[in-house]
Amino acid sequence: MKPPRFPANQDETPAEGPAPTGKRVRIRSINNVVHLFSSGSREETPEPDAQPSTTNRVLQFGGPSWDPNSPEDGGGSPLEDLAKGHPSRVAQQRRRRGGSPAAAIAATLAWMTASSALIFLNKDIMVDRGWGYPFALTAIGQFSSAGAGWAMGRLGLVRLRPRTSLGTRPRQHALVAACFAASLFLGNAAYLGLSVAFIGILKALAPVATLGASLALGLERMSLPVGLATALIAAGTMLATAQEAASSHFSVLAFAAFATSVGFEALRVVLTERLLAGEGAAPRMSAAEVLVYIGPLTGLMLLAGSVLVEGPHILRRVQGGELAALAPALALASGVSVLVNLFCYWAISATSSTTFKVVGCLKNSVVVALGVAAGDPMTARELQGYGISMLGFGLYTWIKQRA
Repeated sequence: MKPPRFPANQDETPAEGPAPTGKRVRIRSINNVVHLFSSGSREETPEPDAQPSTTNRVLQFGGPSWDPNSPEDGGGSPLEDLAKGHPSRVAQQRRRRGGSPAAAIAATLAWMTASSALIFLNKDIMVDRGWGYPFALTAIGQFSSAGAGWAMGRLGLVRLRPRTSLGTRPRQHALVAACFAASLFLGNAAYLGLSVAFIGILKALAPVATLGASLALGLERMSLPVGLATALIAAGTMLATAQEAASSHFSVLAFAAFATSVGFEALRVVLTERLLAGEGAAPRMSAAEVLVYIGPLTGLMLLAGSVLVEGPHILRRVQGGELAALAPALALASGVSVLVNLFCYWAISATSSTTFKVVGCLKNSVVVALGVAAGDPMTARELQGYGISMLGFGLYTWIKQRA
């Protein structure tokens, strides 16, 4: 008996009679409702997530097709699933689209290069060229990156669902944007008083601050191994900081700014993870959706800070014709900021979330070495402290991976 035919304008129509014995028939109508028939008395089952929308198209990622609504894909793109921390799910997707170690190496190297270059570009603009306006600089980067994320969605490289389908969470979005804006501003302001190499050492505190924020919000419990790992990180950073503080070029204000930025960044990471996981009936937000839907709000907050704090100073320099000379450097920094986000998605999709964290630690080590090579003062005691911090970071990553 042939499988029953369905009218083209109906989502599902009851089958007249059972399917042939021992066979399972799968028919998809034009409205994307899948009808399953099997032997016996089992009835057809429509897929609940099949909706007639533009997200039901099949996207290509350099290999076999990927269906964003396929249950085995988990409802997210390969880029997004790794950004959400689903390495096993993405491993299956990477095998289907033909990922290779060469692609993983190329992606991580590209991200490391762009991210390191952006640090030195921002330092050159704010310190060497005298454009000491971190509010304005970071606002430009945020708007550029959010625009790039939107373009990636339009090109089908990432899946961007309508904002209305994600639930209304204006308070959470505003809080994440505020933490991100504070982190970006304070982190870049620190370069006005601290060396690139020493800031690279201080970035080792990120796991400690993130753990503290998770504990404060009741999202994680302390264990003895994790406590020992974070204690090593903190001890190494304190050793390096004590040595740096004894120097004549140490800026207490800049150090306080960066330490505060680390705290805001940790809070942003924890709150963003809650957005990615979804709360209650609200669906998960992908990393791309966080960038596109929260990035502009972050940029607006930074722009408001720039107008209030830096506006009069920038206006005088614009009237003096200085902005024209800085325009190429600002455009280059904005372009590199966009590349950092693009390469970040590529690197995560080509490797795993744990590998990406280790690569980030390696990138910070490269930045420290480049800073020293560029003339940043660094003593042997500071390098010893940094080595202790890296030992603690390796232990922390290993414990988290086993958990």
